[in-house]
Order: sequence, then C-alpha cells, then structure tokens
Amino acid sequence: MLEFNPWHAIEAHQPLGSIMRCRIPVYESSVRFRHEMDAVERREPRDISEVPA
Repeated sequence: MLEFNPWHAIEAHQPLGSIMRCRIPVYESSVRFRHEMDAVERREPRDISEVPA
C-alpha cells in the first residue's frame, strides 16, 4: 500500500502555514490507524523499481 504525504515533497511543494503544521500529527495518526486496521506494514519505496506500475 502506498501512501501520500505532502510533507515528503520537495521543499517548494510542501504545505505552508500554521494550520497545515497542525495537521501533521493528525495525518500521522490517520496513517497509523489505517495501516493497523488493514494489517499492512507501513513502508516507503526505496527506489522507483518498488513503485507499482
């Protein structure tokens, strides 16, 4: 399972502002919950060959 995290983008594309910074812990909690409920290990691709086509 791949996840989207806007804070993993290059600096020019990262979210701006205090409201977006407040969303970081909520976003992380949501991701953890979904992975636990789906019984899926949370992992990031290490290179492009690991990204499904």
